[in-house]
Amino acid sequence: MSTFITTGKKALAIILDIIIWGLGHGVIGKIKRGVGIFLLGFAIMFAASFFIPFPYSLLVGLAYLIWLISDLIKIINSVNKHTSISTDPNSVYGKGKYCGKCGSPNVEGSSFSTKCGSELK
Repeated sequence: MSTFITTGKKALAIILDIIIWGLGHGVIGKIKRGVGIFLLGFAIMFAASFFIPFPYSLLVGLAYLIWLISDLIKIINSVNKHTSISTDPNSVYGKGKYCGKCGSPNVEGSSFSTKCGSELK
């Protein structure tokens, strides 16, 4: 189940991703992705150390870190967009309610999700 990721948790996740690659992804609940990112980063830096001279191999790590942070922000924005409740009265989703369990919008304006049957909040 996805929950809204606050600005403080977003900042913490970014800082942890800078310190240890993938740790910030684990903080927001993407543990498998975080472990994969850590292992991939380790493999990339290990390979880069053999083929690229020292000061330039750090640029590979910096580029990977920039991609890592942009991926984290993209995931957080996607999760927040998916779990946020629309307050627009002209929303195509009726009352603007979303199911907290499956995330499906309230198209018909009912009090229950048409996808999983849970009560909409």
